[in-house]
Amino acid sequence: MPLNVTVTVNGNHDTTTVYADGKTWKVDVPDTELAQDSKVHAKVATQHALGHPAPAGADSVYDVDTDLPKGAVTNDTI
Repeated sequence: MPLNVTVTVNGNHDTTTVYADGKTWKVDVPDTELAQDSKVHAKVATQHALGHPAPAGADSVYDVDTDLPKGAVTNDTI
């Protein structure tokens, strides 16, 4: 049975499937959603050997740096 992971950021849910190694997964979340929140929740729904549900989940906080460094323009005289 494939494992699905649902990631929630800013109230939006993105779902992906765990890779064949059974440990890793990847989901793309739009940066516009990441900039509007500071917490991500991931949950996985699976079954253990007897077929009973075995859900798991975790929260993680993050920062999005929206302050860009100021650039400098140099004009050389020819």
